[in-house]
Parts: sequence; C-alpha cells; structure tokens
Amino acid sequence: MVIPQFLIGLSEKEQTKYFFLTSEAQTQPIDIPARFVFYNANAGMICGIGNKNGKDVVGRAKLFPEQEGFSPLFTLSNSRLFHTAVSPDNQKIAFLAQDETTRETRLRVIVREEFGWFPLAFIRLKVSPAPVCFCTPDVLMFTSETGALMAVRLSKPVKTVEISPAGHSPAYSAVNRAKAFIQNHEIIIIRQKAEKITVSQPSALAFSKTGQELFFADQSVLYGYDPVSKRKRRIFDASRPICFIAEL
Repeated sequence: MVIPQFLIGLSEKEQTKYFFLTSEAQTQPIDIPARFVFYNANAGMICGIGNKNGKDVVGRAKLFPEQEGFSPLFTLSNSRLFHTAVSPDNQKIAFLAQDETTRETRLRVIVREEFGWFPLAFIRLKVSPAPVCFCTPDVLMFTSETGALMAVRLSKPVKTVEISPAGHSPAYSAVNRAKAFIQNHEIIIIRQKAEKITVSQPSALAFSKTGQELFFADQSVLYGYDPVSKRKRRIFDASRPICFIAEL
C-alpha cells in the first residue's frame, strides 16, 4: 500500500470533496462528514463544521489509523459556522460564526475544559469570512472586516496587531516562526524579511511539518516552494480547483 502524503480538498460546485494524495500522485477519495476542515497532525484528527438536527456544529473525527465518526462539540443558535482551526496544544478551537439575522461574522474560540468545550466570551471580534490560523496556543491570525490580516492574543485585555493591511488564508510554521498569506495574486512569506510569490489564482496554503517548504495551490495545481533555495516544484495537477492542503 502506498502511504498518503497529503489530504487535499477539491472544489466541486458548492461542495468540497476530500482525497488522500500519495507520493505517486494518485488520489484516494475519503468521505469526511464535515465542511471547512482543519487537519490536526499532532492528534491525527480533523476538525470541521458538521450538521446536527439541522444546525451547524463544530466537531472532530479521527482520521488515522481508521476514520471514526464525527463527534459534535459545540454549536450556536441562529448562526452559520465556518473555517475551523485547532491550537497547537489541542486545547482550543477557533471558528467563524455568522448571525443569520444580521449577517455579521465574528471570530469565536472554544476551550477544552473538564466537562466539555466552552466559549471564550471575550473573543467576539468582527471579521471577514476567511480562514483563520493559530500561531501559538494563545495567538491567532484572522482577516478583519476591512480586509487587513491581524493577530489577536487570546487573553484579557484583548489585543490585536496588524500583520498586513490586506491578506487572507494565513499559514504558520512553529518550527521557524514563518508566516504566509494570500494577498491578491501574490503569496507573501514572512520570515526574517518578507518575500513574494506571484501566482495566478492562489487558493490554499500550508507549511510542511518541517517548516522547510510552503505548499500552495494555484487554481488546480499543487506546488511546493522552498523559501531558502527559492525553488518551486510541481507536485500534482488536479481535475478541479484545490481549496485545501494538509501534509499528513
């Protein structure tokens, strides 16, 4: 059996279909009962938005060694939920909640406690409906209402810092403290200094587990980029746009 190297998501109409991608560039479909998936390599878990009794719920499922059923963890009334992210210590889950009446989108965070998952009541920032990313267990990157890429510390008093006046879909590597995000038709990588990769239609970002490579999708093509050597390698050509990447 060829071992899968990536979990990828392909856009299909208004849905995302997930696949394992092997080192031989072969895809194996996998049925994931959730949307806006985040893969947590430390725990071998996926986190995402499922459905329970007609309501959006934040939940998790075990991906390896065998996929297990989706376990609902948290929901909000009168809200659509989007874009999950799990903290490096597995103790927090961030997500976006859009009020079905006002259409206002806010950043929310839930924390694992002894008897379940409970919200950080002081984190209710107005945001754009775009992916979020943890840097540390207590620092989170998100896109503000104005389109600026921001970071927030998950403590009182709440403090936010602007990373860039425009940016979305952030990725972070704890190995070398590198950040990356999409800005129009460019991917911005920030290490000691910032650099840019010009692409046609960037749609997903993820650092490798070693932090030495940035994986990104340009429409339906998956690439790997080494910021040190400045080399780009073509990994896989998909039949549909790639909207999610995670190294397994």
